[in-house]
Amino acid sequence: MDRIGCVDQTGLFTEYTKQGDLQILLYTAEEEAKQGLVSENLKEYFIIPRDYLNSGLVTRYSMKTQIEAPADVSRQYAASL
Repeated sequence: MDRIGCVDQTGLFTEYTKQGDLQILLYTAEEEAKQGLVSENLKEYFIIPRDYLNSGLVTRYSMKTQIEAPADVSRQYAASL
């Protein structure tokens, strides 16, 4: 099971912690999520900003260089939003 972190600044997505083979760990601060990534406890993490409903933008952080999230992660994460 892949583990990703989420810093939800909107407070709207706190109930979505499991999507298929994806476990979403909720963090209250970006520094906590960053530590999870650096310690390899997380595959990646996302920040949902306060203005998400207006902007539709989510920021993704990963230790791998990729143009976009892998299709399986995008699909499962999008289902939770």
